[in-house]
Amino acid sequence: MKKPIIILSFVLLILLVGCTQSEETKEKLARTAIFELDETICEEISAVVDYKTMDADFKSDLFKSSVAISGRDYRTECFNVIAVRKLDEKICERIPIGDRDFCVEVLALKKDNISICNMLSGMDKAYCLSTVVRIRLKPDEKVCEQIGEIELTGRYANSEESLIKMLMKIKDNCLMVVGGIKQDIEMCNTIASNDSRIACIAIVKGDVETCKNAKFKYSSDKDECMTIMALVKDDKEICREISSHSTASSCFKESRIQKVKSCENIKPESEKNKCITEIAVIEGDTNLCGQIKDYDSEKECKVTVTSEQ
Repeated sequence: MKKPIIILSFVLLILLVGCTQSEETKEKLARTAIFELDETICEEISAVVDYKTMDADFKSDLFKSSVAISGRDYRTECFNVIAVRKLDEKICERIPIGDRDFCVEVLALKKDNISICNMLSGMDKAYCLSTVVRIRLKPDEKVCEQIGEIELTGRYANSEESLIKMLMKIKDNCLMVVGGIKQDIEMCNTIASNDSRIACIAIVKGDVETCKNAKFKYSSDKDECMTIMALVKDDKEICREISSHSTASSCFKESRIQKVKSCENIKPESEKNKCITEIAVIEGDTNLCGQIKDYDSEKECKVTVTSEQ
């Protein structure tokens, strides 16, 4: 009985490949949708086949037949761009939950609304909440507690112990940020991990030497201590002390984004956008333009930064 099922799966695969839209057609539909800011056109783009969801026998046949299904996910990209341009998180709901983390996180940051992260689940939700706390410097320990209470359901349901530890680490890092912002050592004492607790106290005290010299179990803990210190103290020079090149780069990027906070209370919106553009030009970083909510102003910011380089 197994063989007919395999054959049927293979036939379905061939039909699926034969009916799949060409990359050119997908790109054309995506461009039209984005130009017209019409997310309903994105619906016309066929979804990329998700190999991870295929039946085991289906996968096996796929390898044996050497049939490859690949290509950009124009459908998801289409929804992402329009959702961000319209500042409408409801459009993110049209994206499968396993792929909507980018859309949700960007809008949570752009709208400075941490509740938007609730559209996600599992680790995706944890990273979203943590990112908004870090970038927007939210002094709210309740968000950190929320991270610790996230259920690893769905694709995370049978997670390994290491993934659960990672979730707790994200929570600890969140408390380190909030503790540093509020200058609250008592908050550090609520952290279970000894290394994270030492790092948190160092951040509250502004003690860079402890971050650099404490005998942390992992070198990444030292780098994280330095990164959060740089964010909380608004001192990107601390990033230069980080040994990991990739972590140091991330530290500099997050520190530059913090400078944009000085523009947040400027009115009207056009003057606020000018302020962000000026900082982006000084820092030579087009990514900072992403903090501008209006799409046309964001695009103009990027052009300005590029022309000044």
